[in-house]
Amino acid sequence: MIDGILTLRLTYNPGGAFGLGQSVPGFFVVASLVIAATIVYLARKVDDPRWLLPLGAVLGGGVGNLIDRFARSPGGQVVDFIDLQVWPLFNVADSAIVVGVSILFFLSFRAPKNEP
Repeated sequence: MIDGILTLRLTYNPGGAFGLGQSVPGFFVVASLVIAATIVYLARKVDDPRWLLPLGAVLGGGVGNLIDRFARSPGGQVVDFIDLQVWPLFNVADSAIVVGVSILFFLSFRAPKNEP
């Protein structure tokens, strides 16, 4: 696509980020379900609306990868296709998770501290 920077390359990843845990794809299914349920439960209790967008990004990315594992490929694999040449392959759902978690991390440091 963009010579030396971006290539679209179809791969199937049974593991998690960076291909870790390829021998236990079931772990990622269970972890994604638990995290998704936790986000849905906690999002109803959020007082500050700034937290909702990154929570939605993490939820959407996780659900997107779950759909991939169940519907698009055999053996519980996700389709990774974005190749930046200097980084492991990933997909749009992975990007949403990373951006969402990064924003949540940033917001957690900016949150007011509860003082007794």
